Amino acid sequence: MIEDAYVEETIKLAKLLMRFARVNRATYLDVNRTPESDTDHTVMLSVIACAVAAKLCPELDLGKVAQYALVHDLVEAYTGDVSTFRYAKVNFAAKEAAEAEALEKIKNDFGDTFPWLYETIKAFESLKDPEARFVKTLDKSMPTLTILNTDNKQAEEMFDHADDLEKNEKIRSEALRSSYAHDQLIAMEMREKLANKMIQQHRQRTNS
Repeated sequence: MIEDAYVEETIKLAKLLMRFARVNRATYLDVNRTPESDTDHTVMLSVIACAVAAKLCPELDLGKVAQYALVHDLVEAYTGDVSTFRYAKVNFAAKEAAEAEALEKIKNDFGDTFPWLYETIKAFESLKDPEARFVKTLDKSMPTLTILNTDNKQAEEMFDHADDLEKNEKIRSEALRSSYAHDQLIAMEMREKLANKMIQQHRQRTNS
């Protein structure tokens, strides 16, 4: 018999996820600039992370990959999305502080009834597991994938010249390789090959 408290907490959790679904990202779903939501992004990352890991990284625990991908951005239900695409312009300290506060709220709201939620987010953010580092690294390819599938709209809006986009991507790659992505060779190779396609597309479309 399920206690009434768990029924109420399930309703509360659904409300959190509905709030999460209303968070829009800077990226687009189509050429008409329909914003991508956090749930759109989460589904994309979850499916792609599992598919790539199963085929190219069989040493990873696929269950962990799926769980980390599902919860990786859930704190954004409270913080909103902060795009890190233009890497040099991001205030990472402020972003991390806001997300830590949001995670504490999730712990306070669901830590007793549904501890899996907080514990999984916490484990992901600790980046101790190779699965967590894999998911976080591959996550950095998701904006590139949406750009490649929407006629390069966002890249052209952010960068007038392909050389500037290329410089931005080089900075991002160097930052990732010197931090949590240091041992994620497959995820980084995927990210960099996709980035090169995006840069090439930008150069072809803008002749720059």
